[in-house]
Amino acid sequence: MLGDSLRRRRPGRVVPERRPPPRGPARGGAVGRWLRWLGFAVIVLMVSFGVGYLLSTLVLFPRPDTAGAGVAVPRLYGMDTGSADEALAAVGLEVGEVMELASLETPSGRVLAQDPVPGQQLRPGAAVSYAVSSGPPFLRVPAVVGLAVEAARELLEGAGFDVEIQEARSGEVPPGTVARTEPAGGEPQRLPARVVLVVAVGGAEPDSPVGDTVQAADPFDEGDEGDEGDGARTADTGDVRGPGPDGPPSPWR
Repeated sequence: MLGDSLRRRRPGRVVPERRPPPRGPARGGAVGRWLRWLGFAVIVLMVSFGVGYLLSTLVLFPRPDTAGAGVAVPRLYGMDTGSADEALAAVGLEVGEVMELASLETPSGRVLAQDPVPGQQLRPGAAVSYAVSSGPPFLRVPAVVGLAVEAARELLEGAGFDVEIQEARSGEVPPGTVARTEPAGGEPQRLPARVVLVVAVGGAEPDSPVGDTVQAADPFDEGDEGDEGDGARTADTGDVRGPGPDGPPSPWR
């Protein structure tokens, strides 16, 4: 204390003033800012969730018009279009969209689906949509020429066709593969339909049957001795030409 006082009193010497070190930002202020940001994020998430829920329930997937004591939707399955329209009109409901769908099980012209489902409550005047069967679908025969017979059969049966296998000689494809189909690949068929697989079993079919060649008789052969006057006998066919009323037959006749 005394030394400091003397030094301060000594003329010509300036003693620097001691200042306290600077203080950093308060810790409580940083925590407060983080809490404010966290609360803001929670609010944004809640608002986003609410907007998304309202958009999905009111716009994207609205509930059908129902009422606690409304009209029960009748069952339309199996009816024709006239009967379905009458059933809806009888309970005060309107006919909505009517579409056609191919079906292997439901006969053509009969209802196979409806929306809303039977028994659901609707207010009077609400619309009911249904789908009518257009019969079995049309499918194009797959192109299976050149495939192994088992692979071709699996492909056709998977598409809904009945398969029949026949064999034929063919020099165009290897044995055991499909040479052609009946009907040909690409032709539309209404299911159920049958497709014949013609499978190659060997080389090309001969143009003429083997072993049926007939040798012509020598026109200058007069036959064996002892058979003079009995005509000429062909070598392979055994056809005997006897003498005619005007003499021996002409070989060029």
